[in-house]
Amino acid sequence: MAAAGRDLDERSDSVLHEGSGFSIRQTGAVMVVQIEYSNIQTDGEIKYTIQAHTISGLSMYVEELVYTDYPTNRVLLGRYGILVLIQVSGRVGVFRFQLFLINLVAAFALTTM
Repeated sequence: MAAAGRDLDERSDSVLHEGSGFSIRQTGAVMVVQIEYSNIQTDGEIKYTIQAHTISGLSMYVEELVYTDYPTNRVLLGRYGILVLIQVSGRVGVFRFQLFLINLVAAFALTTM
């Protein structure tokens, strides 16, 4: 959460808990981590940029049904947490002189026909 510039104990902006004064720790949150990579115009070295942010207005809540004594007793557990979504994108390029030369010669041969 620190990467997204948020603190678990700050007030939540969840639409479901509006006006309650709950913290992010109590309501949960959705955080998106975007990773973008490239090796184009970097002398073959792969460069990464990583950005993180939370989606305002959303909370994260999951319910799980646990049987303590099947089939008569069960417990419903409700959990708040942080849902982390990771988006990866990028461009990878490789230049091969031999392939370039073959395509160039083929292009000249086709234009002379």
